[in-house]
Amino acid sequence: MRKIFIVLCFLILSLSLLCAEDYEEPITLRTEINGVSGYPDFGFGLFPVATSFQYFRSDLNIFDGAQFDSKIYFYLTYGFSSVNDSGREWDTGRPSWNMTKWEQNNINEEAGYNKFATGRAFRQYGAFEIWFGQPFFENPVEGADRKNLFEFRVGLNVRYTATTESLSLGAGENPTFVGIDGNPTGIFAHSTPDNPIIAYPWLNGDRRVLSTYLYASLYFYPYRKVRESVQDGVYGYLTFEYSPAWFFNKFSPSGYVASDYYRFYAYLEEKLVLMEEKQDNGWNWLSIYFGHSNTFNHVGGDVVPYYKIPSNYLANQISDRFWLHFMGPNFITSDCFSYVELSLNNNLYFGGTVNSTEPYEGISYSGSLDLKLHLRLFGFIRFEYSCSYAFARGINASDDSAAYPRWSQGATLNFYVSI
Repeated sequence: MRKIFIVLCFLILSLSLLCAEDYEEPITLRTEINGVSGYPDFGFGLFPVATSFQYFRSDLNIFDGAQFDSKIYFYLTYGFSSVNDSGREWDTGRPSWNMTKWEQNNINEEAGYNKFATGRAFRQYGAFEIWFGQPFFENPVEGADRKNLFEFRVGLNVRYTATTESLSLGAGENPTFVGIDGNPTGIFAHSTPDNPIIAYPWLNGDRRVLSTYLYASLYFYPYRKVRESVQDGVYGYLTFEYSPAWFFNKFSPSGYVASDYYRFYAYLEEKLVLMEEKQDNGWNWLSIYFGHSNTFNHVGGDVVPYYKIPSNYLANQISDRFWLHFMGPNFITSDCFSYVELSLNNNLYFGGTVNSTEPYEGISYSGSLDLKLHLRLFGFIRFEYSCSYAFARGINASDDSAAYPRWSQGATLNFYVSI
């Protein structure tokens, strides 16, 4: 891991030095700590474990005198996250929602261990990304936040992930990978390079993964910025990612292929400001806007990374979201404000399951009502409380549907620092 980060740091510094002749001031990298939060059941979720930060530059113009400024953007980021891997037969990828309890019990009895056990783990990750951006066409929207209507980007992302035991194992829980005696447990006691874990390929070997992908994106910016977090107009983008096995994805320990997939993602949102009242000094008094968005996500390939898989492990996702946003008055400074957001979310998942030895077609729907309370102080402290009522989930996912409708809630406190 140390060698990987040394190489990534060297690449970033090299890129800065290549552009140094265009700048009189010392070449520096901007630093952002963009999020600090707790870990479930560890220190009551208040201990700052999950975080991420990044170093980047985005002001490196390439073609002097061009009508539209081209940019190179690159960053190095490092962070932590919590993940639960469950609901599939680990060595075939068969989803539990596509099997009866009788089938699951027979599979477990034949194997002699639980093939559907929850894999709760602590994941640390680092990433290096670089992209070239070329904007074009003047934006016709009056007061637009961006002077160009379109932007094309092409880039490279390199991600390193290390998965370890959960930080907290409560009463009745067992270690995910290694038992109390230090020996591998469950599927890890049986998996080998010739018999890898199909459902969760990133948990093979010593669970350290290096994956890379190329991507191309087209952005669309016909909107104006009314206030911080308040826009009026349309925003959208299309992205295509490609990560073949031969593209630096065979370097993970034990020879496992960490990534071999392609992905297409499309997003479109529309926002309409319904009310905008200002204070005498120009600060916001009350802003209300209505928003709507649609998403289409399709992923395919032999080995799909966990963070690219749609919910329920199906290859396709279509989402539709409506929301109403109420932004309160600025106080103390223009960086201090709060807002309330009500939203209705609908998601449809369909197609074959990913990371499985046999194709299993499925379809699933989920719907929820969400409430979000957000408080921002001085631009770097953000507190958010969310409450959700999931009123439906399933179609042919009968086992999963039994748990709905249900309520869920959570709160996070984040700190954002720029240097």
